[in-house]
Amino acid sequence: SPLGTAVGETQNYGVLDFNGYSPVPAELVRLKVGASLINSSPTAVYFPGTIGAWAENGTTRNIIADSGAIRIAYVNFGGVDPYNWSFTLGGSGTSNNIIDAIYLDRGNTVYKTGSGTWTIGYLRDQATTYGSAGIIVNGGTLISAGNDTSANFYGPVTINAGTLKLVATGISAANGPLGRPNNGTTVTGTGGALDVNGYTLAYVEPLTLNGSGVANGGAASVSGLLTTR
Repeated sequence: SPLGTAVGETQNYGVLDFNGYSPVPAELVRLKVGASLINSSPTAVYFPGTIGAWAENGTTRNIIADSGAIRIAYVNFGGVDPYNWSFTLGGSGTSNNIIDAIYLDRGNTVYKTGSGTWTIGYLRDQATTYGSAGIIVNGGTLISAGNDTSANFYGPVTINAGTLKLVATGISAANGPLGRPNNGTTVTGTGGALDVNGYTLAYVEPLTLNGSGVANGGAASVSGLLTTR
């Protein structure tokens, strides 16, 4: 493999471009603050390993899909210290950009930026005194599946711009696409929307809906019946 064997790890200080190649075997790639993963080729890629982080503060770790789709098996930013190990899903690509599983810890956040679309299979955190993992949507579309017993995060969901779209009802209050109901979901400002997409959540989720939504379409956009419990 161009990244070496699975025994070691790749340390990314700048830009790692998959360039249309899906590296094997599965290994650990650590992102330093300011580092990015991209795919400059129109050929879709799949990374079967784990994307991790360095123990340092900063949110500017980027996974950017523009030309070609990117699918990653696992992002694990869990740690033992209260670092800000948050990261950003960005780019303009609109199809098949997927993170199968994300593990965050101690107040870390998934940011969605750019005009493209990303899908999260599930997000899991470990609630601590330092805070809980959450989601902030600042552009494009983020699709949250979360219909898995491993989907379990405590932090808030905030939609400032763009759309958060559901593709599952969730299993229970502990396992759902909007996380546990402890901190709720907020749509705020102009240009943000929650699209429940015809799904009725299997649990009670506090919703705060403000602003005019995407293209003045309303802060809650539904194709189906919006049901509160």
